[in-house]
Amino acid sequence: MPEKSNINIESKNLYEVFQNPESKYRPFVRWWWNGLRLNEKEILHELDVMKQMGIGGVEINSIRFPDEADTLGYKVMPYLSDEWVNMVKVAAKGCKDRGMVCDMIAGSGWPFGGEFLPEKHQLQMLTVETMKIDGGTQGVKVSVKKSEVLDRVDPPIMSKNRDSKKELMYIRLMPEKVDTFTPGTSFDYLADKSDFEINVPAGKYVLYFFVKMVGYMSVIEGAPGACGPVLNHFDKNAVIAYLNRLSSALPYKSPELKNAIRAAFVDSFELEGANWSDSLLKEWETYYGYSLLPYLPYVIRKVGSMGEPLPDDYGCNFSEKVKKEVIERVRNDFEHFQIKLFQENFIDTFNKWCHDNGIQSRVQAYGRALHPIESSMYIDIPECETWFRDGLGTEYPDKEIYLGHAHSMINKFVASGSLLAGNGIVSCEEITNTGEIFQSTLEEIKIAGDMSNISGVNHSILHGFNYSPVEAPFPGWIKFGEYFSEKNTMYPYYRLWIDYKARLSAVLQNSIPQADIAILPPLEDMWSELGQQREPYPVHVYPDYAHDLWQNLHQNGNGCDYVSENIIKQSKIKGGKLSFGPRSYKTLILMEVKSLSPETAGVIERFVASGGRVICIGCIPWQSIGMNDFEARSRKVNDVISRIQVKYPQRFVKIASPRGSLTEWYRQVQDSLSITPYVKIDNPSKWVFCNYYKSGDKDIFFITNFSRVSSHHTMVKFPESTEGKNAWIWLPETGERYRLSDGGRQMDIMLRPSESKLIVFDSDAVGDWYTPMPCRPDNAVELTGKWKVEANHFDGSRKEFYMDTLTDFNSLPFPWLKTFAGELSYTLNKEFANPDSYSVIDLGSVRGVSEVYVNGEKLGTGWYGDHRFRLKGKMKKGNNIITIKVITPLGNYANSLKTNKTAKRYAHSMKSLGLEHGVFVY
Repeated sequence: MPEKSNINIESKNLYEVFQNPESKYRPFVRWWWNGLRLNEKEILHELDVMKQMGIGGVEINSIRFPDEADTLGYKVMPYLSDEWVNMVKVAAKGCKDRGMVCDMIAGSGWPFGGEFLPEKHQLQMLTVETMKIDGGTQGVKVSVKKSEVLDRVDPPIMSKNRDSKKELMYIRLMPEKVDTFTPGTSFDYLADKSDFEINVPAGKYVLYFFVKMVGYMSVIEGAPGACGPVLNHFDKNAVIAYLNRLSSALPYKSPELKNAIRAAFVDSFELEGANWSDSLLKEWETYYGYSLLPYLPYVIRKVGSMGEPLPDDYGCNFSEKVKKEVIERVRNDFEHFQIKLFQENFIDTFNKWCHDNGIQSRVQAYGRALHPIESSMYIDIPECETWFRDGLGTEYPDKEIYLGHAHSMINKFVASGSLLAGNGIVSCEEITNTGEIFQSTLEEIKIAGDMSNISGVNHSILHGFNYSPVEAPFPGWIKFGEYFSEKNTMYPYYRLWIDYKARLSAVLQNSIPQADIAILPPLEDMWSELGQQREPYPVHVYPDYAHDLWQNLHQNGNGCDYVSENIIKQSKIKGGKLSFGPRSYKTLILMEVKSLSPETAGVIERFVASGGRVICIGCIPWQSIGMNDFEARSRKVNDVISRIQVKYPQRFVKIASPRGSLTEWYRQVQDSLSITPYVKIDNPSKWVFCNYYKSGDKDIFFITNFSRVSSHHTMVKFPESTEGKNAWIWLPETGERYRLSDGGRQMDIMLRPSESKLIVFDSDAVGDWYTPMPCRPDNAVELTGKWKVEANHFDGSRKEFYMDTLTDFNSLPFPWLKTFAGELSYTLNKEFANPDSYSVIDLGSVRGVSEVYVNGEKLGTGWYGDHRFRLKGKMKKGNNIITIKVITPLGNYANSLKTNKTAKRYAHSMKSLGLEHGVFVY
């Protein structure tokens, strides 16, 4: 395991850092260089646009040109060409001149590769084709044409390279029904022949043909000059050659580039079934002491899209005994070996190359062949993913990884790995949007960003900003990502959220998340039974609540990290705590864990003996993993676990798997097992999350409501460490802070829709007291009358009309309004006899951004939650002019552009427009 220095805490006053966050704390953007059709003037212009938006840095990402876009005659500057290198230098210097940070992808698209790769450096996969044969009662002779076998080997690769090479490597004849292990009959000596015959005995058999595929996958969305076959990430020499080609063209230590580029980035490892290298069999036998060859029919499977293993009904019928005693054991070894090879040949190599070139490594270190927790521990800036999902703020079902869930499970894995390594920086490809990019509101973006932070993220790389010339017609060149563009109606207001996000990140990067519970997920069992999954969105969630458990803890005021067996085995035990690096835990949860190594079981025994507690959900571990000495190692595990159960029944307990509401289930577990949370929440909700951090003498709590339709009210009690300190609320929206209490640990918390609170306990004692905005009472007065509406359309057209009742424009019989995008101005002349009796004007929820003016004076801007504004002292007796401006998303307009191919790719629906209900004062 890597050794890193402890998490760095900013030495300056944290509140000052929060008030005016530096560029490094601000969200960065993935800057798609579409098709490498570049221009120096445009690069500098776009940097100015991003700087104005509040962006702190960029990640230069060379990518394929959008199919439907007009090139406008711009020429291509191929990847690593002199022209491309010059544009990178222009961008890096432009960032430096503007006080921004510059990263760049260490290639193009994902995974890395290019048309320049020699065959020996291209990605490899060993796959299988089968032939079922009935030998009858006498046996048969089977004729095989190798060309026909190879033609049948055609896995549905998403990004297929048509020039791949196929080589028949191994041939096995296996009985159709396998009740006990057999290596089958080898006909490997026939593999190099074009046509051959095989004598099949009486009975039913399956012929296995193992085929090595080389260069079978092309770089996904690769730019010109780097869009050929994918690199073999399991071959160190291939990786070194690939990286050195980049640093030779772009010398990072040269005077022009030194300190101009912070980090080299690696995107998703979507390797679509890659599992092989020419030296694998030899390395396997050296490492494990047994040959993999006899077990090929048991572990090598056909793969489908994204490398997902296909069902096993095309081959032998393996008995349950063989599955448990052979397949699962060897498969576990195979998955571990893939992780080992990938770590040694790619991750370690990439890290060294980065450091040799004076830059940091930034990597999305997950996917098949990478350990979802441990791989991030070796990276300078580990990265995860948060997507813009359907249902954000309105749906949040249990046991769901898509609907309403912007954050992914990999976020918590990466955050845990970073903290365990003593790093603490958790980068995120954030607000990834491949759907309706024109309909997004700042409120939805805020919810997605808050979900990201709650899951452990503190450094955001927004997805993304598309390189697009000013003269490109609407919507410009778009490859991917949220429509962060100066052409967006939201552009003048993005800074509201970006400043919020920057201040929050400044605090989170300079504080340490608290966790006294470690969760061991059943990764070993999953790898044995199902194989590794595609992160961050696996086909199989194992068990079905695996992605919810950490959430349930945080909904109930606890804090947790995920750990692995390797981490447990290397942990220190003292005083009832399990400690690894800077992290310590009083409780270890084994989530449906059936298998452990004897070494892990031994550490668990010492942990419980020292006073620690273990909670086993669903089952008690009873067996070991892997092929070597399985029975003996399983007996050791059983002996240790049985001994713990007998000696420490109060501290080693089994509980039932969750049923019903998972938030409530964990609340009951908390109560029944006397698990002390950091924050005692009287009324926990699946929508409300709490994270606890410490920074020096400060206790910091980030509490957020993911719902954009309902409020949540609860009493909370903060930990003893806050006793005697003063509570403050820090407002990331403005950089202000206000006093909340003078020493009390218990607090009444109201969270309005989409609202979050940053509560800080410290010894500061001087400051104004916080006055929360009052909620709408039952006797609130609706503003009635004839509203004058001016509609200034995005396309330059304008209309003026009147409304007696405020309602969604989609309900009105005017087609022009239904496809509107731009600024709506509602004006009402209203008489008030007692204006000082009203302190708030309340618009309720608004789909877009709102601004309110009273008698020409601006009250503020609303961009999420209930759009409420302080009114006290702003109105006069008699007639008042109230003006409400609403800036709408572009979605309905983009959806109306039937012949605009780019718009139609990302615009698929009509949504509400304008003020949908009455405006109230109280």
